[in-house]
Amino acid sequence: MLFKPKNTTENRAAPAAGAIALRNTLTFGIVQCAVILFALSAAMFAWSNSRAWYANNREVDAQDNSITAEAATASLFISDGTTVDNAYHTALQDTWSGAALFPISTSDCANWWYADTFGVVWNAGGTAATAQATHYTNAASGITESGGVATYDNSLDGDDKVAYAYSEYMLYTNTGTLAVYLDPTDPITVQYGINNPSVRLMNALRVGVVVDDTLKFVYAPVTESGTGNSSGSTANTFQAVSSATAVSNATVLTNLNTYKATSTGDTSAPYSGGSATSLGNADTAGLQVKIFVWLEGTDAQAILGESDNDLQGINVSLKYVGVLAS
Repeated sequence: MLFKPKNTTENRAAPAAGAIALRNTLTFGIVQCAVILFALSAAMFAWSNSRAWYANNREVDAQDNSITAEAATASLFISDGTTVDNAYHTALQDTWSGAALFPISTSDCANWWYADTFGVVWNAGGTAATAQATHYTNAASGITESGGVATYDNSLDGDDKVAYAYSEYMLYTNTGTLAVYLDPTDPITVQYGINNPSVRLMNALRVGVVVDDTLKFVYAPVTESGTGNSSGSTANTFQAVSSATAVSNATVLTNLNTYKATSTGDTSAPYSGGSATSLGNADTAGLQVKIFVWLEGTDAQAILGESDNDLQGINVSLKYVGVLAS
């Protein structure tokens, strides 16, 4: 016969107890498998969405990006590069174009780590999973600086990624010595060239200030909420990669009072260092300053839920004042 007759209630034999047990076991196994597959699908969906920082919209649009330095004190001047030009400029602007910032992590502006491996990590109860970076590579030795941008080869996402933008200049005087502080009113400002209130990647933006090859501070324009990239952090601390397998707290300022001069209201001496910390002393030979701008990315959770928005036109401005050195 080509076809067997359809079983009816009358001719269907009652299943044995063992068969019932086997069928129940198989049914449970199928249901259990479906639950596991659903959980894995959900986990991978969450992973793919959080990983969008690295996989989809990971690079910031490079449009009208700039780093500006301004001396608010009449006798303090700025010279582009690493030598004093005696042109007595009071402000300069470095721009970079055609290069999009790519997430990287540093706590010292010397070691630059990128995530090269991701994994799905389950919580203690085994009921939910998130994507987390599990390994990092130090790219410092492979970074090439040129034209205001620093590039490196990323083994996970490809070559010529931009680790950071930078600006180098000398602060100098035409005579005597001035202790350099940040301006008390507008020490550092960070803005979008295109005003888009839905863009939130500002949360990952960092500005590092290095003076005479010494890191003075890392600044974050947005105070962390204690979630994602800063989970477990306290005031002025953020998460940053510290080794190939570890992420730990790093000091990052959201308040710059430590380095800000005080306005005196005295026209003959408008600023005072007070109890603030000087960035260094500038004289006719100059004080070397290097500014780093990057997007901090310790893992896929760093910008979870924010990766579909780009930064366009990052404008960073720093303003300095000079106080007669005592």
